[in-house]
Amino acid sequence: MRTHLDVSSKLVSRFEGRIARYFDDGLLVYFGYPSAHEDDAKRAVCAGLEIVDAFGQLPLENTQVQLPLQVRVGIHTGLMVIGEMKVKDTREPIEIVGGTPNIAARLLSVAEPYTVVISSATYRLVEGLFEYHYLGLHTLKGFSTPLDVYRVLHESGVRSRFDVSITKGLTPLVGREKEVELLLECWEQVKEGAGQVVTIIGDAGIGKSRLLYEFRKLIEDEKILYLEGRCISYGKSISYLPVTDIIKKRFRIDNLDTERTIRKNIEKGIRDIDPNLEGSIPFLYDILSIETDALLKSLDLRDKRKRTLETLKNIILADSNLRPLVVAVENLHWIDGASEEFLTFLIDNIPSSKIMLILTSRPGYRAKWSEKSYHIQIAPSRLSDKEVEEMIKSILDSERVTGELIKLVTNKADGIPFYVEEIIKSFIESEIIVRREDGYSISKSIAEVDVPDTIQDIIMARIDRLEENLKRTLQYASVIGREFSYKLLKEIIEIEEELQDYLTQLKGLELIYEKSLFPDLEYRFKHSLTQEVAYNSLLIKRRKELHGKIGEILEDLYGDKLEENYELLAYHYRRSTRDEKAVDYLTLAGDKSAKIYSTEDA
Repeated sequence: MRTHLDVSSKLVSRFEGRIARYFDDGLLVYFGYPSAHEDDAKRAVCAGLEIVDAFGQLPLENTQVQLPLQVRVGIHTGLMVIGEMKVKDTREPIEIVGGTPNIAARLLSVAEPYTVVISSATYRLVEGLFEYHYLGLHTLKGFSTPLDVYRVLHESGVRSRFDVSITKGLTPLVGREKEVELLLECWEQVKEGAGQVVTIIGDAGIGKSRLLYEFRKLIEDEKILYLEGRCISYGKSISYLPVTDIIKKRFRIDNLDTERTIRKNIEKGIRDIDPNLEGSIPFLYDILSIETDALLKSLDLRDKRKRTLETLKNIILADSNLRPLVVAVENLHWIDGASEEFLTFLIDNIPSSKIMLILTSRPGYRAKWSEKSYHIQIAPSRLSDKEVEEMIKSILDSERVTGELIKLVTNKADGIPFYVEEIIKSFIESEIIVRREDGYSISKSIAEVDVPDTIQDIIMARIDRLEENLKRTLQYASVIGREFSYKLLKEIIEIEEELQDYLTQLKGLELIYEKSLFPDLEYRFKHSLTQEVAYNSLLIKRRKELHGKIGEILEDLYGDKLEENYELLAYHYRRSTRDEKAVDYLTLAGDKSAKIYSTEDA
């Protein structure tokens, strides 16, 4: 059992999961702390599948009774309170509080041996990325509400959420005409023999993958070769990860192919490109973890690295001599060192070739080739309010959408196409959006709407990567609101000397921006959803304490102008533990509205 648990621990670590607790016969594992990732649910499922596979293959050693150990994995996603317990100056193991682990444990009662089962909450986050078998509704012990349960069979081969969207059908492209035109202009230069490097840079959800998809559709009738690779969030330590994708695509290698088939495809593919490149074959085998000849093993590691880079470059250049070539690599912000070195090496040889290298990245990645004359950067802007409205009507397939609904989605999405889609989908699922005879509208009055999980994952992953003081500054500012003053934040965070530096760094990271300098220095969250996610990442008890403190500070700051701020004071005291204060200011705010004949507000 110890051997099996040791193997499980290593697989969990590979996907950056953490072990909360060891039991006599199993593990409690969580993903998303101390750093959130936007794909924690996927990581959990991948780890579960690999554990099941490993248990089935482990040899039984030092045992008299040859009975194989059976393994089951249950996965659920939800809110938890998590942290280290410190008792008498000693650091105790991580403790997690909440119902989420209990549901995950209860799912084991549904699972057959050597299977992974997930709840509907996890299924929503990984839908399309795996193949499933629906196990029906189950009432788990200790929980009154039945849950939809799914058995995960294996990965589907779909690599990203965008790929899942393609299979479901994409919404019409809105507001990207200039970017598509620029890509096509670069492509015309490539066909004339002037190679181009294009970097598409933008926040998660802005539409980088969609631009690539639309460009590929426009040129697919031409006689070209289109190769693509993708970096993944946990792939920085996997050498040549996107390069491996490109090799497999070029030589038509499937993940289920036998070693014999792979060798056959590579040998034929190299002969088709250029028979003089046969010396490249062992280096390709090496990257694909296939046994190579003794010559390669005898090479000095530095020499081997150099010759590997030369090999990859020569194959791509030779391929581009046969017809124009597009090489696309997505998510450079997660690229491994070996692949980055290869791209740098390749880019030096692109100007006189028929190669178009398209790269995508989020802000913050520093490319070594950004100053090249044949490199351009495309930064898709946020959609305008009018374009968001057009997108909403397209998703709902209706021109009749109420202004209230459009305004709500527009305010939350901040012009990011992915956010628009996820918010609409979430609102439909939670019946916030309903279709009536006069079109789509909001079903009920809502003061607060939960951020859909997929968006929250993306934003929280970014917040968790911040240095602790920056994260705390962002969280405390979020309690004040979408807009906040330096003066008020300084009072509640109780630091002054470093605060201005922290805010400057947050501005540089494009999480906030400066709204005004006069009469007071004020800031604004760049996205309303960033403010909401940062706010929800604080414990409820701490939020209440901060709201109460903000109320007290506002009373001091606006002593002679309290009437102007009754509503603001009511807002903060309502969210604190100061109920009497909340009632007082709600009453005063109501009286104020009544005086100006705003009866409904009153």
